[in-house]
Amino acid sequence: MTKHLKMGLKIILILGFLLSMQNVFAKPAKSTKKAKKPAVVATKVETVAVPKDTIIVQLTKGTVTTKDMDFKVSKLHPMYQSRYKTVEGQKQVVEAILQEELFYIESLEQNYQNKPEVLEAIKIAQKPILNEKFYQKEIVDKVKIDDKDINQYYQNNKGKFTIPPSIKIRHLQVQTQEEANLVKSLIDKGNNFEELIAQHSTNKYSKDKKGIIENIRHNGYITGIGRDEALDNLIFSSTTNGKIESIQTETGFHFIQKIEQVDEQIKELDAVKKDIASQLKMSKERELYDSLINKLQKDYNIVINNDYIKTTDFLSIHPEEFNNIVINSSVPELVYDAKRTFFLLKNRYQMEKMNVENPEARKLAIMDDLNGSLVYYYAISKGFDKTIADDIEMIKSAKSVMVRMVYQAEVTDQAKISDSEIIEYYNAHKDAYKERAYREIRQFTFQTEKQANKTRKKAAKLIKKGNEEKIIDLLRKESNNVDKDGLLSPIYNNGIVPTYGNDVEYNKMAIEIKEKEVSPIFKNNRGEYVFFYLVRITEEKQKPLEEVKLSIQSNAQRRKATEIFKAKLEEYRAKYVVSEHYELLKTKVTANELFDLAEDAQKKNSYRDAVIYYDQIIKEFTNGVDDYKAWFMKAFIFSENMNNKDEAIRLYKEMLKKWPNGELNDSASYMIDHITNGEDETFILSE
Repeated sequence: MTKHLKMGLKIILILGFLLSMQNVFAKPAKSTKKAKKPAVVATKVETVAVPKDTIIVQLTKGTVTTKDMDFKVSKLHPMYQSRYKTVEGQKQVVEAILQEELFYIESLEQNYQNKPEVLEAIKIAQKPILNEKFYQKEIVDKVKIDDKDINQYYQNNKGKFTIPPSIKIRHLQVQTQEEANLVKSLIDKGNNFEELIAQHSTNKYSKDKKGIIENIRHNGYITGIGRDEALDNLIFSSTTNGKIESIQTETGFHFIQKIEQVDEQIKELDAVKKDIASQLKMSKERELYDSLINKLQKDYNIVINNDYIKTTDFLSIHPEEFNNIVINSSVPELVYDAKRTFFLLKNRYQMEKMNVENPEARKLAIMDDLNGSLVYYYAISKGFDKTIADDIEMIKSAKSVMVRMVYQAEVTDQAKISDSEIIEYYNAHKDAYKERAYREIRQFTFQTEKQANKTRKKAAKLIKKGNEEKIIDLLRKESNNVDKDGLLSPIYNNGIVPTYGNDVEYNKMAIEIKEKEVSPIFKNNRGEYVFFYLVRITEEKQKPLEEVKLSIQSNAQRRKATEIFKAKLEEYRAKYVVSEHYELLKTKVTANELFDLAEDAQKKNSYRDAVIYYDQIIKEFTNGVDDYKAWFMKAFIFSENMNNKDEAIRLYKEMLKKWPNGELNDSASYMIDHITNGEDETFILSE
């Protein structure tokens, strides 16, 4: 069967499918045949809400519930949440939670909660959470702003709430003195200004708005024109509405007509009340915080070596200087030596892209960390850590640290790759570490064959002599396309030409051309007349082991870690999972939303995902319409996209048996015959 006919078949099937689906939801059309009663009575299945505390997985020490699942999904970006409303999506979320729970239980079994290095890591992870909650309790919650404060601030700062005057004009702009003289003469003759704008203005912005420019604020900037102090001054010196005035400035020749002026106003208190309250609250919070920091610095005898901070690039500091004191204190936990400062700044530099080589930025980073340490030590001394010991964020933070550290020990640290393994892998896969041979050519392009012939003769002489400088000069003068001086690289033996894409003939010529030869003139896939010559050949080269060692090691460690991780999950499941109840999950989307998800998956060639969505429809929407349509599409994917003909035939046959009077049954029967006996061109042509 020809490719054309095969494509025709697919189009016919899809059209037939869409038409049939329209008939499913529409009223029955009149027919010469007597309609048979459907064998299956459609029954609408409503989505069932699952109680929030439903246990999906029971573990020896804990559970995974629908509440846990919903919380996890709620933390995702809204645009990603819909994909986890399907049963399969929910199952993925539960599995992710379960994996974390399994490693957490294992960490408890191994007594991680009492290991000094784990406790230190938990303290570091919880520090910003504790500080934030302490700030909320001791600063934010103590600041109260009343109407008296707001009113007093408003009366004392009315100037901050003024709306500057603004003017609305009608505007015409031209670029030359000749055009300006013409426009002025037409204005003097009484011609309509709006019509003149439509006929003569060269300013697209104002012309598209019939010359109107609004909200001009006397700040030297005019929307649609840009910065123009002289024009701005003219607009605000004009006192007469309707009068047309003109001026020449750096931006052109302007004619303006003042239409409306709004004088300076002061916003009413009610309009700015919320803004004032927010501003006052932030200001008072800052005052309280700064006061607390100053108090703590005195209480803990903080001494900051400002000169040392200013003159020292800690990222380049020698280890011999690590014991130098940067910040001293009577509290050992608050002493910053150069080593502590080095790691602090290195973290800021790498994680926050902070330029800590700059003295001001460096000082800011150190003081910010010191302030956090002061608040943290003070909060701990007041027993605040015990006050919030049951806080969910603190618990989750500690749990996350324990999971991460047991994963490091049980998976990452076990996935080490030896040098002998790297060498063995490299020797077994040497072909994968070769730099392919490629060519570079220089092409000349022209609109006509005559131009190409004329230039080719000149170029051939220069190419024969190998005079690259003069060749490039010629190309720049004669060729239509001088981008990169006509150089196309790299050209591999793969039917592709850089910037032009698939062009088998062009690629073949580039691969076969010899040195100092000039190709014949031909048309490329853009319709240009082209000739080219060979600039350079780079032969195939084996990459040395040292060059690819890190890549091999990284990939091998990742593969090994994945294998270990899967094995550990199976081990922990056997040890800690009591029961799983995924059958309790219910879809949270409509059938139409599932069909949309399946269609998106098909467009991305994610056919297995599409099948999962169709399976979900079949399971959750057994109404003789949605499940029927999903069944057909599932079979079609197995046949046409996944090349699983046996499964497609099984599904089509089961569909015919389950819905003997379905609208798509003719298409299903044809597909069975089409798969079993080959393609029938007569059928296509008759259609």
